[in-house]
Amino acid sequence: MNQTDALTLARTLLDSHGLSQIPIGWNHRKCSAGMAHFLAGECTQISLSLQVTLLSSRESVTDTILHEIAHAKAGRDAGHGLAWKLAAMEIGARPTACDTGECPQPKGRYFGTCPTCAQEVNKYRRPIPGARYICVSCKRKGIRSFIELQERVK
Repeated sequence: MNQTDALTLARTLLDSHGLSQIPIGWNHRKCSAGMAHFLAGECTQISLSLQVTLLSSRESVTDTILHEIAHAKAGRDAGHGLAWKLAAMEIGARPTACDTGECPQPKGRYFGTCPTCAQEVNKYRRPIPGARYICVSCKRKGIRSFIELQERVK
């Protein structure tokens, strides 16, 4: 989805849910689609990842914006708990935390492939020399599988 359409959609959704005072902005995160920013318990801004938004469909961006609006309505301390889930359902967002792997991620400068599950892992910062990286997918299954990172050829 392009930037202009995403900002217009976000402004429309914020206004329709009574949050017209909350500004919308961009962030440069690559592993999360959106974020609700809080100060002193109040939501001060909702930001979307520019890189993820550009790779995402309109439906995905809409759900991300609604997800963050639910955070704004539920409050800083709600996390992805019951209060947040109720707020999400009330406004039509999926009441699930967004760690499902559905979010498209830009290719990292560094990458590696897990030798066990063949999942590609992207890293955006230079790896620490000599560090060993564990595959998160395999770790969740109780398997210790290490990934060798290499720089992506441009």
